[in-house]
Amino acid sequence: MTQVYIFIAVMVVLIIVFAIIDSLLKKDGIFPYQKKKYFLTPTERKFFEILLQIINNQYFIFPQVHIASIVEVKKGQQNYISYFNKIIRKSFDFVIFDKQNLNVLLVIELDDKTHERPDRMDRDANVNKIAEQAKLKILHIKPQDNYNIFELTKIIYDILNSAPTTVVPGKEQYIFNYPT
Repeated sequence: MTQVYIFIAVMVVLIIVFAIIDSLLKKDGIFPYQKKKYFLTPTERKFFEILLQIINNQYFIFPQVHIASIVEVKKGQQNYISYFNKIIRKSFDFVIFDKQNLNVLLVIELDDKTHERPDRMDRDANVNKIAEQAKLKILHIKPQDNYNIFELTKIIYDILNSAPTTVVPGKEQYIFNYPT
């Protein structure tokens, strides 16, 4: 029986010690953060440079835009927090905005090999549904060693200048895929 009491006493002392250490670390302003080496992966950076050439200062283009920065849950929606949590931790790879009002014109997702994983496929399906509900045009592009800039320019500007194509009465299609 005394072994049980000794064990409980040791556990209580350890909990108190860890709580004190944790409290001291927080008071000293110690946080486990560091600057990332790169904001974009090399593949994203390469594609961003191509997008900058294509856009040619006609629009703003921003990488890594959090979905919650441009999409919101409808006011009064039941389960608001649940729906908000579906967008707060996700980002679009690139978003093209008009320069005058900063309206979203096109979302671009760069679908590398990680997008072939089941969890990423689920994520992409959800992102596509979110984009569709928010009436955002979304273009999926597979990374390539050499992009055909003329073809990609045409596709992007065709999408930027187009209204959504109706595929079923009452249902608009906003998802475009860049041919590989």
